[in-house]
Amino acid sequence: MSIRARSVAGSAAPPTPCDDELVTDLLPWPTARRPAHASAPGDGAVAGEVDSDVDPVVDPAVDTVTLAQRLVSEARAAGAVACGVATAAVWPEGREAFRDAIRRGLASDITMTYRNWRRATDPRDAVPGAQSLLVAAWPTRRHPAAAAPGRAARVARYAWHDPYPDFRGALRQLATTLKTYGFRARVLCDDNVLNDRAAAIAAGLGPRGKSGNILVGSWGPHVLLGSVVTNAALRATTEPAADVCGTCTRCVRWCPTGALAGDGSLDARRCLAWLGQRGVSIPVEFRRAMGSRIYGCDECTDACPSDVASNWGAADRADRPSIDPVWLLELDDDDAVLAAVSGWYVPRRDADVVRRNAAVVIGNTADPNDRRARAAISHAVLYGGAQVRAHSMWAAAQLGWLEVVADGLARETDPGVWADARTWL
Repeated sequence: MSIRARSVAGSAAPPTPCDDELVTDLLPWPTARRPAHASAPGDGAVAGEVDSDVDPVVDPAVDTVTLAQRLVSEARAAGAVACGVATAAVWPEGREAFRDAIRRGLASDITMTYRNWRRATDPRDAVPGAQSLLVAAWPTRRHPAAAAPGRAARVARYAWHDPYPDFRGALRQLATTLKTYGFRARVLCDDNVLNDRAAAIAAGLGPRGKSGNILVGSWGPHVLLGSVVTNAALRATTEPAADVCGTCTRCVRWCPTGALAGDGSLDARRCLAWLGQRGVSIPVEFRRAMGSRIYGCDECTDACPSDVASNWGAADRADRPSIDPVWLLELDDDDAVLAAVSGWYVPRRDADVVRRNAAVVIGNTADPNDRRARAAISHAVLYGGAQVRAHSMWAAAQLGWLEVVADGLARETDPGVWADARTWL
């Protein structure tokens, strides 16, 4: 069946979008007709939306059932490993998960979707008059890298390369198809507007595992999630997925810091991936657990037996599974540091966050007789930023370089660095 259920004699061709940008061509409801659940400008409205009395003209001949099938097929053809349709409505379970995490302090100081958790669990706030959303899963898995050199710092598999440009491109194409037929559409992908996991559950892509990750068929947790929210009334394609974890607790047991309780919740205060991305000091009690991890942690995803190894993508020559922490600490130029880790989330683009992590990895993995590592740590102790100095002194202490620690403390005047040192001296 064609998307047009009938031909319309003399009708103009469906409007084509001017561009496929995420927000610029969205037309919100006029103020007098804005639904009660939609945000008004000035009270949390999404950036880029403006009031207008002009609504897009929807082609009346569109068969939304066939359109939904076409969109799902397009997503898979573009590289998505799963795609489903969910009705745009409040997700009560998602809201309760937010409330529970906040109540128990599990969210730590994460903002992201926690900043506006009500909006994150109601896709109707993303597009005025939203009726449904397409939710897609994009593969991130790569074959395990060959053993890295002795002092190389490990990068989590999801950050070996940046899959988001291709994924967003695929989602934008779906939005373009919707706009071609006069519907509003907005791509939401890792932009802290929508709770991607709640969306994936609602669209039937997979259940929430004991790790909190969404388990998508044979790909397990090795996926990115993203959505296209639209005012097209697309029929939901599937029922919510059933639990697949059963009695398995591998992810819980493999977590190096006990951040997983096994009920789908994550204690961000103990999660190495989050601790390594925060802009503040890594708690002393978790520095040894970081081991050689300089960015992210793969333990809970690698532990999951729900995936099938034959689905793993081939390693790409551009992948960066490891990096030399000593080299990073030696770099004095902030732009050079940030260029070396492009694709990582670095808060406030502060290169000292990267140097801090490098110092911790050196403290955990370096040979005490490594002169180059010692020189880099010594320089950081004397001339680095406060956070770098604190973590470099800790690293020196782990390696028995007590003279380096003594030299640093003799010159140190920052109360925060002294407070850090007192926790491990």
